[in-house]
Amino acid sequence: MRWPHGVPKAPGPWRPRRPGVPRAVRHDFTTAAVTTVFAWSLLGVFLALVPSVAAALNHTAGTAVGGGIVALMLVCSALAQSCATRLAPGAGQLAGLGVMPAGLALLVLASGTRSLPLLAVAAVVSGAGQGIGFTGALTDLSAVLPAQARGEVLSVAYAVGYLALAVPVLGIGALADRTGVLPAVTWFGALAAPGCLITLAWFHRSRIRTTAVRRHSAGRKEQRPVLPAPTAPLTPSHTAPATAPPPTDDKGDAAAPP
Repeated sequence: MRWPHGVPKAPGPWRPRRPGVPRAVRHDFTTAAVTTVFAWSLLGVFLALVPSVAAALNHTAGTAVGGGIVALMLVCSALAQSCATRLAPGAGQLAGLGVMPAGLALLVLASGTRSLPLLAVAAVVSGAGQGIGFTGALTDLSAVLPAQARGEVLSVAYAVGYLALAVPVLGIGALADRTGVLPAVTWFGALAAPGCLITLAWFHRSRIRTTAVRRHSAGRKEQRPVLPAPTAPLTPSHTAPATAPPPTDDKGDAAAPP
């Protein structure tokens, strides 16, 4: 992942820091963390369960077919990540949250219709959404982080990602032991796709509100009246010279001019 342009480096030598999230960036961190949860949980499902899904869809397909579908998802994710760094701020998360539900819907449809080619299409779409969403989330979060707090915040973001990679898969695996892998994956897609769309609407509304507040603040600064500069007090050099009194004679009367 490339750092956004203009991100300053932390001053001084490197030293380990305790993971944490400052109060000033908690809103941006929450949005990025939710996007990361959906992206990494989708990745975990493909890594752990899609080979079993492929075998359930076509009993004659070997392990190479399931591995090929997983590899296709990873390649599409890597390509999408390289493209996500060129998007405008916030566009990566919006695109990822919009594409991942489509991949989940295709995954559910492939499980319901038992279509192996449709599962491959779901891998392409899911990989693209996962790569764009995760890279966009980290890029947007890195752009608002202070240089001295970047390491401690990103460490928390990656911890959230690894938890999202493991915990949902364990739950889906436990459900698959009771219902089968296809119903378990269907339940995951039915829950995760609306979650992505809800997060997409929340993130879009938050961006609109933030943009409106910034424009309002900029407009108030432009409308602020400019006070005239205070005038400097007059110095003795600017005052009119005093008029000398007319000469007088010995009796105190004013002498006539010559």
